[in-house]
Amino acid sequence: MELIRPSRQETWGWAAALNFILGGMGAGFYLLSLLLLSLPAEVAGRQQPSAFLTAAPILVLLGLAVLALEAGRPLRSRYLLSHLRNSWMSRETLAALLFVPCALLDALFPILLLRLIAAAAAIAFILSQSFLVYRARGIEGWNNPLLPFLFVASGFATGSGPLLLAAAWEGTIPALHAGWTALICLVLDLAVWLLYLRHCRNGGASRSVQALCRPRSLLLTVGVAHLLPMALLLPLAILPGKLAAWPVLAVAGWAVIIGGAGLKGAILLKAGYLREIVLDPRQEISCQQTRSGEGGGK
Repeated sequence: MELIRPSRQETWGWAAALNFILGGMGAGFYLLSLLLLSLPAEVAGRQQPSAFLTAAPILVLLGLAVLALEAGRPLRSRYLLSHLRNSWMSRETLAALLFVPCALLDALFPILLLRLIAAAAAIAFILSQSFLVYRARGIEGWNNPLLPFLFVASGFATGSGPLLLAAAWEGTIPALHAGWTALICLVLDLAVWLLYLRHCRNGGASRSVQALCRPRSLLLTVGVAHLLPMALLLPLAILPGKLAAWPVLAVAGWAVIIGGAGLKGAILLKAGYLREIVLDPRQEISCQQTRSGEGGGK
């Protein structure tokens, strides 16, 4: 018996990780912004300026641009739409092509139809990215049934980071609503993240779990990404108006962004171990004999 031991994948590097980080963050930020904008004016207070809505498609565009430049032949990206029926990468590209222009136009010229198309494309973009990673069956840490849920939850959680920064900027978004929105997203994301780690451990993805459960990694993905902003936002949400909002929102927002980026980067760059392969020499000899027998019969 010959054993090909698990090795870390090297196909996707930092450029692919940035695409997933910035893309999920931008799409999640846009959807959360629409949620707050849909509140009545007497509840939501001042409306969000268009400058913050334009940040969402710009984040998605930056992620795709970094990936295209790293690939070396960005002009060949036009072929990405040729496999929409069976490729999640093609679907991701189509969703981005719909989201970026519609979201930019919606920020400049608010039209309900553009907003609906951009929202549907943002959801499709997050789902496409999640299934693009999940369908990598040869990588034990990615081919996990909880990974699509994790990528969706992470998109909203990291999207709450720019939302908090927007709330800290002259109070253009009510601090109370931004704080509670971020808290809910962070709690859900933390729950899915812990379930994912447990499922990886029980499912035999030992090397992925070892990489993700190192103290330094947990400090970033649990402490900075979740516990720190939750500890900052909870008093602000419970005692509105009694604490200085903008510094708390700013620190929590940057913690969410940095920690969320570290979480996705850890999944893509540290937990991407190829499954081990066991080769049986007897089967190889049997296959060779079968081929030689077929050749002799001809």
